Amino acid sequence: MPLARLEFNLPEEYQEMLDATAGSAWRAAYEEVWQRLLRPWRKHGYPDSRVQQILESLPTDDVEYLMQYLAQQYRECSP
Repeated sequence: MPLARLEFNLPEEYQEMLDATAGSAWRAAYEEVWQRLLRPWRKHGYPDSRVQQILESLPTDDVEYLMQYLAQQYRECSP
């Protein structure tokens, strides 16, 4: 089985090492953004009643455009 090795010059590259070894945590945080900010729009509404009220007060076309735009921005940031 092929192996991969990451090497860092410590202590200068300490933060880079932490970032590289925390990939799963970063991925989980990225997915949490979808779950909290974009999924409620499609599924069941937002738990924050003020956010839900604001969205419901806007014209449907405007909400659709806004949420589609945010979803596209999210996808473009996807690793």
